[in-house]
Formats: sequence, C-alpha cells, structure tokens
Amino acid sequence: MTEHCPNPPARLPGPRGGEVLPFQDPLTRIYARGGSHPLLWTQARHFGPLRSGRFDPHKPPPQEQERGVIYACAAGNDGVSGLETAVAEVFQDARFIERFDREHWAVIWQPQRELRLLDLDSRWTLRAGGNRALTAGSREISRRWARSIYEQLSELDGLTWRSSVLGRGRSVALWERALDALPQRPQFNRALSDPALYGRLAQIAERIGYEIL
Repeated sequence: MTEHCPNPPARLPGPRGGEVLPFQDPLTRIYARGGSHPLLWTQARHFGPLRSGRFDPHKPPPQEQERGVIYACAAGNDGVSGLETAVAEVFQDARFIERFDREHWAVIWQPQRELRLLDLDSRWTLRAGGNRALTAGSREISRRWARSIYEQLSELDGLTWRSSVLGRGRSVALWERALDALPQRPQFNRALSDPALYGRLAQIAERIGYEIL
C-alpha cells in the first residue's frame, strides 16, 4: 500500500541538533533559459506554485510573488554526481534528456557561505507528523509543507532530502533568502545542447536508463 503523507500541523516543531545540515558543498542546477518561465542561473523562480514543483513555497494561486525557489542537486554516495542527480530529477517524467527544448543549461556553483538546510530525512519529519511520502508522494501535500516551513522556520535557507529518483544523490530546494550565497561566477555553466557536453550526458543516460537526442 502506498504511504500517504498527512497535511502539516498548524504549528511545526523547531529543528533539533543534527536536523539542520550546515551545507556548503557544490550544487548543480539545470535551469531553462527559454519556455514559460525563463531564468538565469542567479535567479530564483518567483512565479508559482507550479504543479511540478514539489517544494514550491509560493502562496496559491500561481502568481508572481516575493517568495522564490531554486532547485538543485548535490553529489551523493558511490560516486554519483550532482549532474547525474539533476538530470534524473529534471527529466524524470519523460525519461528523455531534452537537450534542445527550453534552452536547458547546467550550472555548478559553490555557496559563498554555509547554508542552513532542514534535512527532511531526519527525525524532524517524523516529529512534525510527516513520513517518507513527504519527499516521494503527493506534490500538492509537499507544497503545503513547504509553505508552512517557509513561514514558520524563517531561519532556514531551504530544504534537503535524498533524491526520490536517484536515492544516492541529494536534492536541495533553496528559498530566495539564500541568493546571497551565490558566487559572482560559477564553476561550470554550459548549455545541454553544447556538443562538448554530449558525451557526459550520454554516459549519464546509459547509467540511469534515459533516452537522449
């Protein structure tokens, strides 16, 4: 039977020691410079919430607002890279790496300061009344949790959890509060359509069973 995550309680518990990760590892983000909501790598998405955004903190209905979110991925165990996790997450629905659609780019950057990220794999989720379906079940319910966390735990920069698609990797959702942690220049920033990136993407596609054009 599929596990169901309940709605967040009216009052969330504050995190205890070990439930907030001090995080400053490199992050990989795949972002779209075209399509309905084009962005640069330095920008959070302030339009939302979107049905595809699991932890969008925006107030419904979808609109342009002050709240913003950046989704990214970090390297995980057993040599899985942040790029592999990001590709698996972004293209999970079609299982097809769309190199030319919406002008997707991949960027890798290291935070300039330590980020405070609530670890949703910690005991905090259980203490708050949630369960593992928070990161893999209904996205609508996950967004309700994101709004409550954003509003009640304002000292946080965002959330982190094991990728529900590629469990060895780690996913991150940063609020707009974390924008001051972005460096002036990233370590890497290249279009997925760049021929120089094709070989690396093809290897990832082969490992995770996705198609690539």
